[in-house]
Amino acid sequence: MYVSSWHICLHSNIFSKQMKVVIPLGDNDEIRRTQHTFINLVVTIILSMGTGGHGVPLLGSPDGRVRYKYASFWNRNHVVRALQHTVNNFREMLEAEKKERKREETANMEGLFIWRGLIL
Repeated sequence: MYVSSWHICLHSNIFSKQMKVVIPLGDNDEIRRTQHTFINLVVTIILSMGTGGHGVPLLGSPDGRVRYKYASFWNRNHVVRALQHTVNNFREMLEAEKKERKREETANMEGLFIWRGLIL
């Protein structure tokens, strides 16, 4: 598993079938600790409605959200905490960018009003 500022990337090799998945952090809705019938320690990544198709077959659910399940981690709880922390940082970064854009737009509008006031 590789985690960047923008994506969660996973590579698996199950029964000689290799799969690579790249999930944008913005598509994540929820990350949880779950259990699987055959593998006890599983990380489930639940995507927002309308997202998916990031490289592997999807696991459908009754609520319509796409779920990806991953196992074989040395410490599942540590992985879940790290992923949740990364997603929270990503969301905070997006909020900060929105606030900065809004502040710049407000400053530009104020500058426009001041500039027009000087001309008139």
